[in-house]
Amino acid sequence: MIGFCGGEPLLHPNFGHMTSYARSKIRPERLGLWTCFPKGYEHYREDICETFGNLLLNDHTRPDILHAPILVAAEEVIPYR
Repeated sequence: MIGFCGGEPLLHPNFGHMTSYARSKIRPERLGLWTCFPKGYEHYREDICETFGNLLLNDHTRPDILHAPILVAAEEVIPYR
């Protein structure tokens, strides 16, 4: 999966252009969005639905939900020829 993550992707000024490009190159089931769905960015709803087959919510309003980056070496997930 190719993920849009790191900080809040919806805040990037080119988010709409990036989703359009991603849609032209990659199937939705191979794209993931990690977001907290900030208020004021509802206009991206259609782009998100059309682009991402995987939506992962980072709910920062709940103290019982914790997350951390997954650190994996490329050699651990991509077979070497």
